[in-house]
Amino acid sequence: MRRTIGIASTVLLIACWNSPAPASKIPEGADSPEAAWSKAIKAYREGDYRAYMGTILPESHDECLCQLSAILSAAIGSEMLDAEDGLDELNEILNRYGVVDAEAPAHRADSLNAPGLWGRSALGRIRDKVGFYDKVMRYLRQEKVGPRLPSLFMLTLSDVVVNGGRATGRLSGNPRLRPEAKQATFERRGERWFVRLPPLCLNDKPPVDRPSD
Repeated sequence: MRRTIGIASTVLLIACWNSPAPASKIPEGADSPEAAWSKAIKAYREGDYRAYMGTILPESHDECLCQLSAILSAAIGSEMLDAEDGLDELNEILNRYGVVDAEAPAHRADSLNAPGLWGRSALGRIRDKVGFYDKVMRYLRQEKVGPRLPSLFMLTLSDVVVNGGRATGRLSGNPRLRPEAKQATFERRGERWFVRLPPLCLNDKPPVDRPSD
């Protein structure tokens, strides 16, 4: 009996040694403001949208969703998505996250008190913002829709000044954005640094969706 237990234990130990190690989670944020900026650019370019969102301050996640909704609205309006399949695959993703589907009139998102992709309050009601952003952006990348980088990250960061748990840096280059985007802002949470996005997209959105005429 002891020999049987010993053999079983040995087999189990070998199985553990040969089992694939669980994938390590990429730590959120970065060691410095400059590292957070570079990490965000690299992750977005590589299509690792979870890692990209992990470099953005959680309070700025609605801005990310707002930018996503602008890309999506433009793609739907100009019929850049696969005409054969329509929006079925996209709507499956939206429904999985409890978001009003893309074919619904924009005003339904708020009139039905369900998350949608237009008004600020509807964006704020999406619960799993990181998962939702990742899935929709991966879908858009698969359809070859969307920019290589968000406009802000196409600018050059320099002259970073750290003041306690906050930091700012100068932005220069093209494309030229609004005055609010001439400076990058970072915040430290614990020992990690995150990018705080200026709410350029959110500032252009109404609090709630406007009914279609």
